[in-house]
Formats: sequence, structure tokens, C-alpha cells
Amino acid sequence: MKFEPKKFSESIELTYVTNYGAEVGEVFCEIIDRDKNETDFSNFKSAIKKSNFFDIEKVNFDSLKTIDFDFARRAIISSIIKECKYNEHFMDWNEGSKYAMSFLNEFDDIEKIYTNSYWEVFFDDNLHEDELDMTGWDNFSQGYWYDYGFLIVSAEKIGIIWFGDES
Repeated sequence: MKFEPKKFSESIELTYVTNYGAEVGEVFCEIIDRDKNETDFSNFKSAIKKSNFFDIEKVNFDSLKTIDFDFARRAIISSIIKECKYNEHFMDWNEGSKYAMSFLNEFDDIEKIYTNSYWEVFFDDNLHEDELDMTGWDNFSQGYWYDYGFLIVSAEKIGIIWFGDES
């Protein structure tokens, strides 16, 4: 089955309903062919320039840092399963892991993963021992109070998974 970034994003967004019935957040997902003549960040800019999600003027490449694959996998799953600012969970770890791996499995030979956010184990009410908590971020979005995400660079593709929230 072919991975479809838009359906992937929409499927996650459908679960993002608070305990009091409010919908929160937006998920942006895109996978493009990597142009090896361009930098990782030029590829990122090419992938997001048609999107209404990002504000190109806010994109600060200096705020993106690399993280290792296992830590990134844990942070991506944590991003999928909860609203990160208030630690409100929308799905369990196993379901979030299936989403994350369906995205990450689209890439052969992942070379780097960048993020604009900071992660650690902070809350004692996490649902899984590998769950991480976001402790800081650098906004890139047009209209969200905060946003955070991941840029995956493989030999052939560039992938973006980004989360935005108005709360």
C-alpha cells in the first residue's frame, strides 16, 4: 500500500480531540525526492514553500539540530500520541508507534533527523516508559501558537512531519 502523507496527517488529526471535545492541532506531513545538489535545508524549503502551514520568514535553520534515530522515533511517537504542551494523550503508545513507523519505513538509509524542539522524560504520568516530553521549541508556522517537528533525510528522500497547536 502506497503511503499518502495527506491521509496520514488527517488520520492522526481525527484522534486529536480533547477530553472536553475540542479539536486541537494540525499535522503536516510531506515526502519529496531529495535533490542531492541542494542542502538539507534547501530541500526542506522546497517541500514547505507551497504549504500554508509554514511561515518561510520564521524558519530559522540555526534552531534545527540533529538527533539520533532512536531518540527521534520516541519523540515522533510522543508527538503523535498527545498534545505535548499539556501532556494530554489522544492514543496509546502502540497505536502511535504504528503511525510513526509507517512514516519512518518510507525511508531507506536515514542519514539525519533534525528537529526544532527539545525532549526529555519530564512527566511522571506518561503512558509508556519510552515516552518523551517536549520542553522547548522554535516556531516556524503561520498561525499556530506553537509548532514542532522533524525533518528526515535519507539517501533518496526528504520527509517532514510537523505538528501545530493553537492552545
